[in-house]
This record gives sequence, structure tokens and C-alpha cells, in this order.
Amino acid sequence: AVSAHLEDYVFLARGLKDFAVMNDSQEDWYLSNLLLAKAWLLFWHSNGWENAKDSLLPGMQPKAALPDSALPAADAILVYMSLNSGNSVLQDKAEHAVELMFKSVEQSPLEMSSHYWWINHHRVASD
Repeated sequence: AVSAHLEDYVFLARGLKDFAVMNDSQEDWYLSNLLLAKAWLLFWHSNGWENAKDSLLPGMQPKAALPDSALPAADAILVYMSLNSGNSVLQDKAEHAVELMFKSVEQSPLEMSSHYWWINHHRVASD
């Protein structure tokens, strides 16, 4: 069995969405949303995110927001994409996640700058 992390799902979904927009491909748009839904199912809990489904460290608790690495945080991208997906189920999940994220993001703004960008970019786009 192949082990995939949250970022694997999210960055693949992001690439498919960009490809769908570039080529006006409904099939790729659908596949992107399908990957987003699967990422929510596998990695989201009512109290936050897991980065991996099968962690080698037992007892790891979900986090309200994941920090950036060399790449933007996958949860921030997933939330942004879900808010802009046109899918009401994904949008509702994302709105709940945003509420949960804010405290963590405010406490560690340098570690979570992508959360500010993605969420604020969505708010500007939707206004």
C-alpha cells in the first residue's frame, strides 16, 4: 500500500485544478474536487489536522493549523481551494476549519504566513 500525506493530496489537487482552468477541462476540475474531498475525509478531524494518516509516533494530536515548510502549508491551500470549489460541502468544512485556525495562526504568524495569504486572498476574491 502507498502512504500519502495531506500535502500529496493537496498539491496534486492544485495541479489538476490549474490544468482544468488552463484547458477548460470539467473532468480535471471534478478530479481535483474529488481529491479535496478525500483529503478532508482522511486528514481532518473536528479539532484539527493530521499531516499523515499513519504516523510512526503514537499519540500525536491533530493541530488546528499546520506550519509552513519550504512550501505553503497544505491545510491552508486545501481550505482556500475548498472555499473556491463551488462545492457547498467542501465550503462548509473550510469555513469551520478557518474558525479553528485563526487562534493558532495569530499565535504563530511567521510559521503560518500562508494561512493569512490564502484566507485573505479568498475574502478579497469573494467581496
